[in-house]
Amino acid sequence: IELGGKRAARVSEASRGRELNAWDYEQLRLDVVTATTRAFISVLGAQERVALADQTVQLAEQMVTSVGRLVNAGREP
Repeated sequence: IELGGKRAARVSEASRGRELNAWDYEQLRLDVVTATTRAFISVLGAQERVALADQTVQLAEQMVTSVGRLVNAGREP
């Protein structure tokens, strides 16, 4: 037989323990979401840098071709 509200205190403590566990879970879930979002944004940035590098290479190749034509045209009288 529990006296002096000990049962109520024990039930209240258990309830708070569950609530604390729920908050801990939510914090971990948000940490995972944050890390995933940061990784996704990082990948998007890397993809954009690769696309810009590809465009730069294409422009350089076109310039080499154009300059080669001008050089060949200058050689001929």
